[in-house]
Amino acid sequence: MWKIDELGIVTWITSESSCRFDLRGGDGAFACQPFPDVAKSGSHGDFPLLDSVSTVRLSAIEGQRLPEASEQYVRQERLTINYPQGDGLYAIRLSLEPMACSSQVLVFEVTVSIQTDLLDTHPMLDLSVGGGEALSYPAQVDQDNWRADLKDSPSGANGINLVNRDDGSVAILLDRHDAPTTTSLSDAQHLRLRLFGDFLEKGVIRTARPWIVMDRSGQPIAKETLEQLFNDLEQRPLPLAT
Repeated sequence: MWKIDELGIVTWITSESSCRFDLRGGDGAFACQPFPDVAKSGSHGDFPLLDSVSTVRLSAIEGQRLPEASEQYVRQERLTINYPQGDGLYAIRLSLEPMACSSQVLVFEVTVSIQTDLLDTHPMLDLSVGGGEALSYPAQVDQDNWRADLKDSPSGANGINLVNRDDGSVAILLDRHDAPTTTSLSDAQHLRLRLFGDFLEKGVIRTARPWIVMDRSGQPIAKETLEQLFNDLEQRPLPLAT
């Protein structure tokens, strides 16, 4: 279930695990910390997420600022937050839905839509996590039903992106719609994936839907597990509305 502290400060809680989110926007990044240590993390007033190496971040690119949250609601297990453009460069709608939860593993679907009312803009967002050994490789998937242009198109980023640390692993999965328009800016210790690489026309809505896999077992996530999750992502239809 979702526990709402205030606008943009939320926690996903089950009997076995939890995951904290700072989704207020503005000058900070959207941040997610799996399996938080409540004794160390304090109240949401001194939210510590951006200082943690285990934090997954979705941030504006250099010199830009995220729009601020204006409303949020929960429908079944999907949390949605709207961020109007205001005086900024773009508007965002962000939705989070848990795909799998256990004492050791959390999987979230992150659906982010971006739109601008300005001409000649190129809004992009960076999805990042660091603090370990970063790996990336293409997913082995059945392409029989893919369109020819998708099958032959060179991908801007691999479908499976992973950071392994002593205390666990984080993987970011990109399906065939998102990988070709994502730019990998990763290095040996950090994953940084730049979403929305194409020019965005005024009034057009672009949507990306990565899956984030967080494992605290202390062992690297098995390749077979990531391949299966990637196939689950591929087979899951895009939401009609986020």
